[in-house]
Amino acid sequence: MVVAVHAAFVGRWSGPDDGLLRFQREFSTGVLLFFVVSGFVISLPWLRALLEDRPLPAVAPYVVRRGGRLLPAYWLSIVGAVALVGPAAVTDWKAILTHVFMVHDLVPHEAYTVGSPYWTLGVEVQFYAVVPILGGAIRRFHKSSITPRTLLRWLLIGWASSVAWTLVATELGPALVLALHGGNQAVNAERVSDLLLLALPSKFMLFCPGIAIAVLAADPRRTSLPLSQLSGMILAPLLIAGWILVAMMSALPPSAVHAVGHDLLMSLVFGGALLLGLRAQRPGRRVIGLLAGIGTVSYGIYVWHWIASIRLGGVGLIRPASPLMAVLQWLVVTAILLVVSLVLAATSWVFLERRCIAATHGWGRARYVVRWRRAV
Repeated sequence: MVVAVHAAFVGRWSGPDDGLLRFQREFSTGVLLFFVVSGFVISLPWLRALLEDRPLPAVAPYVVRRGGRLLPAYWLSIVGAVALVGPAAVTDWKAILTHVFMVHDLVPHEAYTVGSPYWTLGVEVQFYAVVPILGGAIRRFHKSSITPRTLLRWLLIGWASSVAWTLVATELGPALVLALHGGNQAVNAERVSDLLLLALPSKFMLFCPGIAIAVLAADPRRTSLPLSQLSGMILAPLLIAGWILVAMMSALPPSAVHAVGHDLLMSLVFGGALLLGLRAQRPGRRVIGLLAGIGTVSYGIYVWHWIASIRLGGVGLIRPASPLMAVLQWLVVTAILLVVSLVLAATSWVFLERRCIAATHGWGRARYVVRWRRAV
């Protein structure tokens, strides 16, 4: 979905608001699916430990493994982005350093300086950092075993707080920044206020559907998730219709309520899709193999498609004569960009990512577990 969005800017049409392309930008909601899935996958081990009254996962191996999965391809893609765009396009080394250490979302004006997709990884790292902290806090304040209902209650409070934070930051963020700078009009208030919207308190609501499903999956009293095969068959078309209806919100007049409501509802739609996927009947082996292969390199596709789109952006394309031709050109460019990204991602997986994952997985278990236990 994200590949399709960036493919639109490789072509020579004036923008995604032309005719049939008006809703093309809604494919950018694929990043919300990324957050929902992360909410499920990352929180599940900690929730299981809490609900089963077992020791929490060791933090040091967790950090090493997450770094081994995320950083190598990401760092190499930054090198590629700077090389293709040109070092002169990067205004200062602060942009590079903040991206290397993945704090670009927390520094004014740096979130989008190197590459537009990288802001999501900054949010992801914030979530990675908070999960062990929250897990430890819950264990400290609940010495006895905790129930799924209690976890869901606290999750709803955090969910509502995140929605409230985002509404206030969207509506009042620029005005608040100007007030803090004494009304100095030279300050780019909208860019600085992005810090409020890219911080985890704002984006936490996008992880919540996945975390809620993880609570249900971690419940030791459950043998399966609460979704039958029949209800799953009904849910699938409802999710598609829901995605279309929420996408139509883009035609509404812009406001904080519409913006926050759009992302909140989309995350719920993707939460339903995740639940449906977890409860789906097993497909054939060939389908499993294909999906497993794509899933394996999906992170590589995400970080490398941006590099491919920069390169393809230099290819001269004929301006479409009609909206229909624009759609056809967009589909062709999307297919080309996806193939190129898939090749880059597969290469990155075979020669870089797979090796780093294997190294950090063993290194984290063999060395850091012993050191961490001794320190504790």
